[in-house]
Amino acid sequence: MNAKGQTPLHVAASYGHFAIVKLLIKSCAKARDGDLEMPEMNQVNAVREMLRIRDQESNTALHEAARCGNVEVVKALLEFEDPGFPYSANKKQETPLYIAARRRGSGRLLTLLLDKFTSTAHGGPQGRTALHAAVMAGDA
Repeated sequence: MNAKGQTPLHVAASYGHFAIVKLLIKSCAKARDGDLEMPEMNQVNAVREMLRIRDQESNTALHEAARCGNVEVVKALLEFEDPGFPYSANKKQETPLYIAARRRGSGRLLTLLLDKFTSTAHGGPQGRTALHAAVMAGDA
């Protein structure tokens, strides 16, 4: 971790480095390959655990990827995630969906996030919603 509490996955996601994100996810899954009982489930759980690590600002790699706006990175991060997992807000009260909605022209990102998650945790600061963010960005 760096001084901001970010893992290599946070940093790769924040810069939109798709190949590095995929490599980190693959390496994490392989690290749990040796378990003979339900190895696939252990791999998925290990990756999910890594995806959910929060930095000092309570951002996950998905928060960072949404901020960066790289669709392929977001897809890679969502591949192993549980659709029922509620991505909560960071210290600024922003969820990944809210962050994506703030970006002008983020329709594909929003579709990916909305299609993946069943959670209604789409809020932002000051009681705003992702729809508010999209309107403020000029996308609604």
